[in-house]
Amino acid sequence: MLYIPALGWASCSRDRSGQNTKMPSSAIDVEVGLVNFTFSVEHWEKQRDGTMSVHVRGTLNDIEIGLIIDILPQWRQQDVAGKDLVLLYWGKARYRSLGKPSDSFLNLLVDQYGLPARDRRMASIIEFTAIGFQTDPRELESSPVRMKLVFEPGAKEAHAEFFTHIDLVQAKMEFREKDPKYRVPIVAALDGGS
Repeated sequence: MLYIPALGWASCSRDRSGQNTKMPSSAIDVEVGLVNFTFSVEHWEKQRDGTMSVHVRGTLNDIEIGLIIDILPQWRQQDVAGKDLVLLYWGKARYRSLGKPSDSFLNLLVDQYGLPARDRRMASIIEFTAIGFQTDPRELESSPVRMKLVFEPGAKEAHAEFFTHIDLVQAKMEFREKDPKYRVPIVAALDGGS
């Protein structure tokens, strides 16, 4: 495993009390050719409709990156019989842009994927089918959640899959690549196809 730590500095931001705080570091690691990002959970909140909104941020290579992950409240459990019982939970999740920090994340992702560089903007909202593996996303407040997110716009070549792992106790979120064949569609999904 090649590990590339966040380099350099932590920028200053202000917390709700107005005090200066250091922006936490983020990291990229490349494991067996797969690119993964780790973010710090800045804060989270439960919306009136039950949606869990998790705000993640950090600095990487002197660049502030971040986004919001919404875990929608409706989930359906599926028991998959086999050698061992596997529990899957089907629902929806969204990535939402924070503006410049989300654009920076997308451009760093493009760079790590080795795709042509250009100034990309993250779409304001991207909705995914979400599948929780042996973890119920409705229990995010009390236990870590591991999900596969699937972008299904209709066209087969635009289909994208990746993993999102969130642990509120450890205050960490991971954006994990599933397969390099999804790199172009992941970027297209995140930038709204622009």
